[in-house]
Amino acid sequence: MAEVAALVAKGLELGLERGWFGRVRRFFQKKRRILVLGAAGTGKTAFVRSLSGAALGASDLFRPTLVISQTRVTLEGLRFVVIDTPGHEIYQAVRRDAVVQGMRRRFDGIMNVVCYGYHEIETPREEVLRADHLRPRAKYLQNRRRVEVEQLLSWRELARPELTPWVMTLVNKADLWREESDAVMRYYESGEYHEGLADLPARVHHMTLPYCATIQTFFGGLTSGRFGDHDRAGLQAYFVKTLMDAAGKERGVRQ
Repeated sequence: MAEVAALVAKGLELGLERGWFGRVRRFFQKKRRILVLGAAGTGKTAFVRSLSGAALGASDLFRPTLVISQTRVTLEGLRFVVIDTPGHEIYQAVRRDAVVQGMRRRFDGIMNVVCYGYHEIETPREEVLRADHLRPRAKYLQNRRRVEVEQLLSWRELARPELTPWVMTLVNKADLWREESDAVMRYYESGEYHEGLADLPARVHHMTLPYCATIQTFFGGLTSGRFGDHDRAGLQAYFVKTLMDAAGKERGVRQ
């Protein structure tokens, strides 16, 4: 018995010394399921990769998400399963499947990625940018914002307290719309897009956050201007803090 007790004591000592208990606790820790929705070209995949630290190559800019994919990430000690969905209109059946699956099983949160119409999709450059190639055509942005609202209405039924506790509107590509940030945030917080969430149940919390997954040109013409890596890191840090609060994690307490 004494030998067994000694082995137990030694095992406990080694476990504490090498951090095994923390690893075991994290292994069995709950994985929070986050559903990511949004129109094609808003940067959903870039957003997911920014969470995992994976780089986004130039060849990925026009590569649409064709299937539902899952990415496991750990942020501030919390484990998440981020479920990315196709955004392109022609893959609406796949996206609908994700919505149906969501109605069968509760999500810990829903993120809708938008970007004020700055959708970089397979469209001829001259149809998107003005003649000076310095700004996108207003009509293009308006049409793509309309697509954002249409997609919002297609999954709004998921925003019920029995299916998810919160919905986050993540306004991506802040590097591109920085100069008009007041109008952009006003649109999502009180404009046409916000009206699509007007009947959101009181027990489903809604948040609107600016974000920048990666800094890049828009259709090879419009650049991000004075927005730099420091600004991007600041928005990402604020997002993580907000996500931790939404996940119910006590700040400063290691899980």
